[in-house]
Amino acid sequence: MLSDAGLLRLPADDGVMLPLLSSNGVWEPELSALIDSLVEPGGVFVDIGAYVGYHTLRVLSRLGTSGSVVAVEPAVDATSLLRHNVSINVSDAVAERLTVVPAAAWDTAGQLAAEPAMTGGVLVRPVPTDADGELATVPAVRLDREFETVDGLRGCP
Repeated sequence: MLSDAGLLRLPADDGVMLPLLSSNGVWEPELSALIDSLVEPGGVFVDIGAYVGYHTLRVLSRLGTSGSVVAVEPAVDATSLLRHNVSINVSDAVAERLTVVPAAAWDTAGQLAAEPAMTGGVLVRPVPTDADGELATVPAVRLDREFETVDGLRGCP
């Protein structure tokens, strides 16, 4: 699907983002305008709950090779689509400025309960103490700790 972020592949069962992008090619125009006003050359943009990478792609395209983007997304299928969307929309040199964190941002590292969200991706919450083995989980990370492992982000405030 063609959007202002580029050519995006979304899950066929996406009931929120897919219809809106199909009708007008733009997702969250007010938020996009705010992000555009705040992104500076050489900056770092963190997209928490990146889903298929709409905002990630918009910012990567604007920063080019002058900054970095970190996309945090715990849903495996969404992360796969995000990587695909990046690969077909930006050059390899720009794509190298992207770090994908395949986990949920949380205040502690560990595991979180996950369930499908109506807007795509997953909703996360602490694993209940009485949870049985059937509960789907995703990894959780503390972003400050995660950023310490990314070469381009070491020492960033």
